[in-house]
Amino acid sequence: MAGSKGHDDTALGGSGVEGAATPKAARVFSSTWGVLVLNLVCCLLWGSAFPCIKIGYRVFGIASGDTGSQLLFAGILVVSVDPGSRS
Repeated sequence: MAGSKGHDDTALGGSGVEGAATPKAARVFSSTWGVLVLNLVCCLLWGSAFPCIKIGYRVFGIASGDTGSQLLFAGILVVSVDPGSRS
């Protein structure tokens, strides 16, 4: 058991070492203002996704009823931003 609460954080991708986060990151995530700013950034990015996808449909001439092209467009977006594909 790695954690003091009786759970193994290595199964969830943790390092198994308590306090492994950097002190600066710990301060940001434990600060009310830090969490608020990060939440606002995430909300702005999430809210901008829908208009950007609609603009992409318009640029590539994808009709609203063309489900196949929309799925292909979504698949290309996912594959093109995959950080694991970069060498």
